[in-house]
Amino acid sequence: DGTLDLADVKLPVLAVAGRGDGIAPVAACHHVADLLPDAEVELATAPGGHLGVLTGRAAAGTTWALLDEFLDRPAKRRAKRSKPRAGAA
Repeated sequence: DGTLDLADVKLPVLAVAGRGDGIAPVAACHHVADLLPDAEVELATAPGGHLGVLTGRAAAGTTWALLDEFLDRPAKRRAKRSKPRAGAA
């Protein structure tokens, strides 16, 4: 039926919240860790609003750098984080 049970997600997940996002605030974005109990979830923040966090002028040096770092690490070395870490300013 195409339904995804979030409890079945076991892949590493990087949740990046924009510090200036008024649509999806940091606390709401980082709640994803609670929704994926069996996934390795890393929480991060980066400067920018709802779209700017991914497409803004600074995104290549902040959000994209976080993503590159996340993808470069072997899955077994990723640790489930309970506290968000700040991205590059």
